[in-house]
This record gives sequence, structure tokens and C-alpha cells, in this order.
Amino acid sequence: MDFINHTPFPAQDFGGVDQHDQEFHVVALRQTLTWGESAVLTYAHKQLPLCEEDHHAGPPENSYVLQESDYCQYKPRCDVIVNATAYAPQGKPTRRFRVKLVVRRPNELSPVPPRPEGINQFVAPSVSQLSAWETEMRARTILPGEQLLSKQLDVCGERYFVRRFWPIRAVAAILQYATLGLMRLPGWRLTTPLPAVAVPVNKQYAFGGRSRVNTEDKAAGRIAQRHRLPADQIAAQPDGEGRAVAHVACAANPAGRGYVRQWLVDALRLSTVRAPQVSRPDYPVGLGDFTQGLRGKLDSKRASSLVADFGVRPKSHPERIALSGTVDESFANSAAWLPLDFDFAMWNAAEPDQQIDYLQGDEVIELTNLCAPGASGARSDEGGNTTLALALPENECHVLVRLVSGEMFLSPMQIDTLIVEPDQQLLHLVWRVVLAKSPSAPIRAVEARMYSFKERDRIRAEVDTLKQQLGDVWDARATLTGGVDHV
Repeated sequence: MDFINHTPFPAQDFGGVDQHDQEFHVVALRQTLTWGESAVLTYAHKQLPLCEEDHHAGPPENSYVLQESDYCQYKPRCDVIVNATAYAPQGKPTRRFRVKLVVRRPNELSPVPPRPEGINQFVAPSVSQLSAWETEMRARTILPGEQLLSKQLDVCGERYFVRRFWPIRAVAAILQYATLGLMRLPGWRLTTPLPAVAVPVNKQYAFGGRSRVNTEDKAAGRIAQRHRLPADQIAAQPDGEGRAVAHVACAANPAGRGYVRQWLVDALRLSTVRAPQVSRPDYPVGLGDFTQGLRGKLDSKRASSLVADFGVRPKSHPERIALSGTVDESFANSAAWLPLDFDFAMWNAAEPDQQIDYLQGDEVIELTNLCAPGASGARSDEGGNTTLALALPENECHVLVRLVSGEMFLSPMQIDTLIVEPDQQLLHLVWRVVLAKSPSAPIRAVEARMYSFKERDRIRAEVDTLKQQLGDVWDARATLTGGVDHV
């Protein structure tokens, strides 16, 4: 199959295969957009290439993913990802403030009222009727577009879990012993947040983390045997990070903060632990979550609900791993490409509440307190919050598929990834289309094209006209070629 790219954007075709070993073609196209003072999205002069592999914020072993490879085979939904910094309203140091992400359909005018008619086709409507109709026309209002995604997060300045002084801890231990564990006094406290102007909204500032001590660390000798990894597991570790003698991570977010185990506190003699600075309003991180984590009793679902950001959900997340299907000895010994229960939703990288239906290409993205006051295109609302509204440019990508038989048809591509980087003034769209490999209708060539909505609507109107003109001939051709609309 030949692939021809008629657009100015990086695009590539590659192969895919499903759970039943059925092969298919994939075409992915990436667009890079930017904006200025008017907040109007335009295509950037430098178009970034397709992302060939997962892009980490730092060393892969101890950082988080900014974006995943564009060479995935299929995404059932659209990922909305925002890699941003939270800025306090009006740029004033604030202990706590809120940020918001909204994706919505464009606003529309209310419906046009029907024009009045006379008592019959020979009599014009009266002057008073026309005057009332004109008044109704002038009174048409703007109807807000449907919200496809709305997500808020709470952001605060630096704060810590601090160990209480030893006399208080001693009293707590005595009280717990005297009451047979019925009464407990916390040995830690959560400090009040310090004022902050800017806080990165990413996995490193959200709840999560890991407890790790390597064999060469001085603290390794203070790790009790019951917390150590088996000798064979230590020996089998790669040398990239050193070899861990003890290691436990929050599967939902290994890069975060606030999740540590008691053996690490004891080994490192910690008296303070960084607390998360980004949280969900409905799942605030509390002292109880920290102490449960110390004891290794924090429920995995609770831990997952505490992770808060607008970024990529790691592939190590238990819920993403479950979507990969059953990888057992039977599968390992088979020639199958994928487990039968593999779910392509595994390729959706955004958090579940940031996965929406495919975008159409004219949606509006609204950010609140996710760009600096005074940034290009930003505005200040009546509450002093910094807002940025970006409307997609009303273009649509297609592929023209030419079959070996000479037939050809248009297949629309879908936007399955939207990434916004406000600090860099960049917005990325990834379009994708999947085409079946059929021995009875082999594909000779695929051509990537882009049309404006007006051009698209004109082409559709011409095709509809052609259908009407051809009539039964069109229906017969469609039946012979599997029901696709040919042009």
C-alpha cells in the first residue's frame, strides 16, 4: 500500500493487529498549533513530528510521562491532556486556589423564530406581525455549548507531614497500649500550606511516591529483614538505578509525594515528608491517608482516587494493566499477538475523567488559572482568575482510499489525542484512522487530506447530488463494494 501525504503535517501509515490476529492499516497525523494575544489558534510554523516513543519529564525510572507514543494502533476515545503550571489569581501569593479544565462544543445562537405568514399565500403578514418577529430576532440569545469535559483541582503551596515531638509520641503510644488500640493519637501532623504563586500540575506534585533504599545506601543496614527483597530479586535488578534492597511504590503514581512506608521513615530517620500540593476537591488528601500508607494499609482504590493532575495515567496503573488482558502461560506459548480479552482502551493514556468522545474539530478548550496572568491570549474574570479560551480551527482530516479495483472513497480521521501546553503556547492534535485489510478489496494507495468545514460540507453536498443523479446505479455500486460511499 502506498501512502501519500497531501497535508503540511507529519503523518505516517503503519500496521496493526487485533485480538483475533486480524491485521489492519493505521494512519496517524499530528498537528501543532499556537496562539497569540487574540487567543486564535493557528498552525505553528514548526510542525513537531509524531511522537515515536513515550516522552518522560526526566529519567524514565523516576519521573512521569508527558505524552505517550503516537504509534499506538487504536484509541476508543479521545485523550485530553494538559501539561501546565497552576498560577495563583492575579499573580498574588495564595495558600490555596482552584484550577479548571473545560472542553465544550461552541456556543450557538438560539433558534430562529419562524417568519410570520399571512392568512394565505396571497396575503402578506401584517406590519405588526413583522415588527414582533423582528423583535424576536433581535432578542435571540447565545446558548452555551454542551460541556464534554469539566474538571477542577485544588492547588496549594508547600506543605509537609511533620512528625510530632517525642513526648507527644510517647503519650500516644501509652494511650494506645492502655486502651488496647481503641484510642490512637496521630504521631504526625499536616502543616498549613505556605503561600505560592506558581505550582506545577503534574504527577510529582500529586499524591503518590515510592519507598526505596539501595544496597549501597547507608540506610540499607537499618532495613529489617521482613522488609527486604529476596536475594534473587536483588541480584536480578538492572544497574540503572542501583539495586534496591527494599522497594515499594504507589502503583497509581510512583512519581508523587505523600506515600511512604514506616520502614523508610525509620531507616532514613525522617521527621518531615512532603505532602501533595495538587488534589481533587472530592478526594482531599488527609492525615489518615498518610498514616494508612505508613502502615501499608492504604487501599489501592483510595490511593488511585487521591492522584490528581491533568496528565498521563501511567501504564503501571492497575486499571490500565487490567485492560491488557490475560497474559498467562497459555498466551505466552501461543502465536497470538494479543490476548483474547485485550481491551484497546489500554491505549487511552489520559485519566478516565479526561477521556471523551472523539472531537469534531471546532470545540473550545477553556483553562482557568493554568496560564500566567498576562500571558498571550489570557483574560481576567470578575473573580481575578486567569482564563484562556482556545477554539479549534474548524478543519477536518480525511484519507482518500484507492482500491486496487479502481474504486475510491473518503474515510474521516478522528481526533483521539489533544495535548495543551500553555507555558509553551502549544496545542497538539493527533488524528487517526483505521482501515481494514481485506483480501477481497485490497488497498492500492491512501492519501491524507485536510478540508475546512465549508469545503467538507460542499463535498458532501456534491456527493449527495451525485447520488440522486445516479439513483439505482449508485446503490448497486455501493452494494458491490461493501456499502461505502464512493466519490
